[in-house]
Amino acid sequence: IAMAQQAAYQWDGAVAELAEDVHQLRTRMERELAKERPGRYDLKHGRGGLLDIELSTQLLQMIHGADPGLRTTETRLAIEALDERKVITADQASALREGYAFLRRLEQRLRVVHGDGSHLIEDHAEGLAPLARRMKMRDFPGRSAAASLMERYRSVTARVRTAYQEIVVAPAGGHGRS
Repeated sequence: IAMAQQAAYQWDGAVAELAEDVHQLRTRMERELAKERPGRYDLKHGRGGLLDIELSTQLLQMIHGADPGLRTTETRLAIEALDERKVITADQASALREGYAFLRRLEQRLRVVHGDGSHLIEDHAEGLAPLARRMKMRDFPGRSAAASLMERYRSVTARVRTAYQEIVVAPAGGHGRS
C-alpha cells in the first residue's frame, strides 16, 4: 500500500510538464463535457467549476506528495492541508474552499429541485427561483433570489478559475488562457 501511495502522490518529473498535461486534460473535458453557452452553466465541468477545484488540488498533491499530510482523497481536506502547509496562497485557499462548499451545496440542491443528477443551471430556467430559495437566497425589491444566486455563482466560479489559472496554467508555461 505504501508503494501505491508513493506512486500516486509523488511526481518526480518536471512540474511544468505535469501541469501542462493536467491543463490539456481540463481543456478537453471542458470542451467535450461542459454544455455551457451564454446564460447556461455547468457547475461540474464548466469554467471555474468543481473540476477546476479537484484538478488544482490533485496536481498540488502530486507535486508535494512527499508530505503524507497531503495524501487524502477528500478534496475539502486536501485544500485545508495545502493551506496549512502554505502550498497555496490564502486567496487561493479561500477561493477553492468557498468554491467547493458553494458548488457542492448547489449541486445537492439542484438534485432535489430537478430530481436527477443534473449539474446545469440556466439564467432564466423555471426551477431557478426554488433553487435559489433552497440556497437561502431571498427576493428583495428590485432583486430576485434567482438573480442573486446567478450573481453569486458567477462570482464564485470566477475566483475558482483564477486560482486554477495560478495553480495549473501558470506552471504549465501559461499556455492557453482559459
